[in-house]
Formats: sequence, C-alpha cells, structure tokens
Amino acid sequence: LGSDITPEIAAREIALRHGARGYFDADVIREAEGQGRADDPARDFERMQRAIARRGGHAEDLRGLAFITIDPPGAGDLDDAFTIQKHADGSYTWLLATSDVAHYIRPGGAAARAAARLGNTFYSIDKDGVPEFPMNHPVVSKNLASLLEGKDSLAMITRMHFDKDGNFQLDKSEVFLGLVNVKGRYTYDQVARLASGKPGHGVRHASQAALAWELAQKLTAQD
Repeated sequence: LGSDITPEIAAREIALRHGARGYFDADVIREAEGQGRADDPARDFERMQRAIARRGGHAEDLRGLAFITIDPPGAGDLDDAFTIQKHADGSYTWLLATSDVAHYIRPGGAAARAAARLGNTFYSIDKDGVPEFPMNHPVVSKNLASLLEGKDSLAMITRMHFDKDGNFQLDKSEVFLGLVNVKGRYTYDQVARLASGKPGHGVRHASQAALAWELAQKLTAQD
C-alpha cells in the first residue's frame, strides 16, 4: 500500500480489512452473465403478475407513464425513478419505482453470498486506485436492475397520495410490483438549472421536475 499514510492509502486499507475487493469470484461472474443472457423483464413480469393475482394481489404495467431519474453525472446503478400526477382538486399521486434487485440476486446463490459478505457498495476517495467496491456485479447493478432510460425494468412501486396541502394519505397509498420504462435520465445539476430558470438545462420532462419541486416545497413547509 505504500509507506506514507495518505487518505487514498487509508481508504485502501479500510476496504481490504473489511473484506472489500475490486474483483468478483468466478461463480459470481458466471451467475451474473447467465442472468444477463436470460433477461426478459416483460416476460418475467407477465409470469409474476399471474402468480401475484392468484394470491389475491396485483401488479401493474406502468411503461406508459413518464418515469424519470435524477442522479449524479456518471451514475450507473440507477435504483429509483419517479413520476408525479397532479389532479383537478390539487392533490398529487407520487409513484416511486425502486429497482427490483432481488429478482436478480436470489437467496443461496453465489451473488447473494458475496453481497451479504460485503453488505453494501463501498465508494472510495481513492479515484486513482479502486474508486468503487460494488456489492453486486455490474451486469446486475448497472444494467439488469438499473432503471436505465428506454429499458423495460422490473421495480417495486410505491404509490403515494398527498392532498392539495401536501398531507400524506396513507389509506390511499400502496406498494406493488410494476414494470416501468424510464423516459428521461437527468442529473442534479440539470434539474437545479431548470429550477433556477437558467437556459440549457436539457430537461425534456420539465413538468415532472416542476411538480416534484412543488410538492417538495409543501412537504418542507410541514417540517
């Protein structure tokens, strides 16, 4: 690691001491690549939707809605997306899609054991060494389970209702399995430029970002 203690060397030492590695075992790689070759979210959704219906639940195909993601530049594992609807009475419906990673990381498998051993993805300040020690193989975290723009993705949907003043209505909210297709991928800087009225923000779904800002202000006012 080197004889001089620097923040970068300290980050490497912490990562190694706690079991983080910049590589995956062969069985994890094989499992991830097999998932990638077999992946068909629409097919899997239809099968899961039928199984859930037999148990009295429901799952919804939401690919027609304008879900968007907002993340730092260069982010690969996009694990949440949202869309907001404002109704005639001033109330809101916020649909939050959370990546269904569990569909790809099955209990007892090599990937599940590796993920349990690490516990979470570790991001390091050591940008010239190993800047990231991922919990899940990138085939899963940055592709299959990532809510990428233009890709069908399985997700757990949290449908939240708020009245016109931003009060959360628990009795009208629910969680269920969904199939989404993200329509826009944006960065925090882009949305900040939009919110401040600056040109060149590049946000095509300005109404979604504006509704999110509007509801957020009402929620903040309640704190």
